[in-house]
Amino acid sequence: MRIRNKIKSFDPRELQEISFGLVEGEKDEHTLRKSLITTKSINDLLRSHRTFVVGPRGSGKSAITNAYKNHLFPTDRVDYKRIHFITINSAFTYNNEYLSPAKFHDNLPVSSYVVSWALYLAFTLVGDIFEQHKHSTAYQIAKKKLNRIKSIRNRFDLYNIKDFVNKMGLQLKFNVLGNNVGFSPKLPENTLPIEIDLNDVFTAVNEFYMSSGLCVILTIDRIDDFVARETQSVQQKYIQGLSDAIEEIGTLTNIQPMLCLRSDLFERVDLAKSYDKVEDRVLELRWTREELLRFIVRRLIANKYIKDNFYPYLKLVLHQESRRDHRSRFSAILEDWRNRGEQRVTRNLDERVVTRFLRLFFPVEISIKIDDIDKSLSFTDWLFTCLADHKGYISPRVIVSFFNKLFSHQYESYQGSVDPYQTVSFLESSKVRGFETLGVFTKETCMKALSDVQRVSVKMVHRTLKEPILKKWFKSINEVAASGGVIRKRDIPFIDKIVHARQWQELVVHLESIGYLKEVENQVYTVPILYQHSLFERNE
Repeated sequence: MRIRNKIKSFDPRELQEISFGLVEGEKDEHTLRKSLITTKSINDLLRSHRTFVVGPRGSGKSAITNAYKNHLFPTDRVDYKRIHFITINSAFTYNNEYLSPAKFHDNLPVSSYVVSWALYLAFTLVGDIFEQHKHSTAYQIAKKKLNRIKSIRNRFDLYNIKDFVNKMGLQLKFNVLGNNVGFSPKLPENTLPIEIDLNDVFTAVNEFYMSSGLCVILTIDRIDDFVARETQSVQQKYIQGLSDAIEEIGTLTNIQPMLCLRSDLFERVDLAKSYDKVEDRVLELRWTREELLRFIVRRLIANKYIKDNFYPYLKLVLHQESRRDHRSRFSAILEDWRNRGEQRVTRNLDERVVTRFLRLFFPVEISIKIDDIDKSLSFTDWLFTCLADHKGYISPRVIVSFFNKLFSHQYESYQGSVDPYQTVSFLESSKVRGFETLGVFTKETCMKALSDVQRVSVKMVHRTLKEPILKKWFKSINEVAASGGVIRKRDIPFIDKIVHARQWQELVVHLESIGYLKEVENQVYTVPILYQHSLFERNE
């Protein structure tokens, strides 16, 4: 069958209905269910549990916890009958009685955060047993052992641990990485302290789950945004305390903590004492180019209009490409398609098929200036070049944002035309360099969508800076970066080489850790295209 017969016209009025899903994919269960990509990183996680799941903003950390909770992973990879999920997200809200922001301060020692977190995690697990497992045969035994800690749960205040132990007459014992951590408060005369050994509590909880035939995955997510407003010192102690607490819990057989953490925050965690034990339990979320391309196709196909009208074209492209080479592999994929549906097929699509499908809608080539030289790139090469940070990472969240902006801008452009919809709704496919294209999206709207994504990306970096002097330096850096130029430390005003040496180095380390800067020579840096956008007006 001729391929032209498989291509329908594209009605631009449908652009207002087409979506790439929410930027925060974990809140968009429908789209996530339709377009979940089981990447190599995720496969590694499903094959072997990891305590730390690390990745840049938008890498899919929260989507993983949502996929666990909603049973979206294949049942042959996750035994949902045996695994019990507890997700700690509700703790990270500013109206939570346990987490008053007023109690964040630099003077709290790390040990305070460790015991506080250990106590909070104990309350969470004990609460789960009392609320969700009353009908278990092991419940009565666990109830006797855990009643004491349940009785004080509602009077706990996470960030005022010293006041808490004094008020309650408690003496807390907790062993972390071989060191005893705890408090011995001064108590009124003739008053005996209530002794609670948190290790005993966790052991009793673990025994309950073991006897019930359950393994608990305790996911701790959304910590990044919660601590974003605090000083770097507080952020580090907060995360360090949590890390030390879950390390101790992680030695238990039927309780598996999983801390989802942004890469730059994880780099601040000190694992020196036990890194040899931790190394194999750290998973860095990465997306390959082919995985991202399949992600884009899956998100497109998740839209009813695209699926109803252009799904046959994708099938035909797959069939045609199977004639070139790898015939047996593609034939097997086609058989899967008939038997298992589109998700199984798009999981196996290679870059050649995906690129050809995308060219039906998007520009075949877009020009871009790299190192002061104009280069013409394919749409996919242009997309990945513009959306990558200096670590080579491309966030799926940024991709979702780009395409949503693109759909919106393209719809607006057709709305403003003299004869709306006429130019695209009756287009026949035209061949450009051997590829069929409808030319639905223009180069101009692609550049406009990129500008929107750049502005948001730069703004997010600016918000991570707390000190006024760092914000002032960043304003100067941004001005140079927006012109695509090279940044030299000596060209940044307000810097005293002696007085500001430490602060400047902290800024550079931070910007490098999130992929914003790359040092190409001594004190000479470049900024990727993703961040080459002016955030400030000239007269600010």
